[in-house]
Amino acid sequence: MNLPLLSRFVLAHDIPRGLIHAVQSALELLFMLVAMTFQVGFIISVVVGLGVGETMFGRYAAYARFN
Repeated sequence: MNLPLLSRFVLAHDIPRGLIHAVQSALELLFMLVAMTFQVGFIISVVVGLGVGETMFGRYAAYARFN
């Protein structure tokens, strides 16, 4: 049985990645709770805010993927 080799644990990369994942998961749960409130104005403001945030900062994530 051949197991794939994993890269070693790099503290400077893996700790921030784990923290970002935790924050992202918390935000996803909060957005789910917003949707469960059924308040259309609140849901629309969150969706618009996500769109504006992606417009302003999404290019940085796209740049980081290719460099």
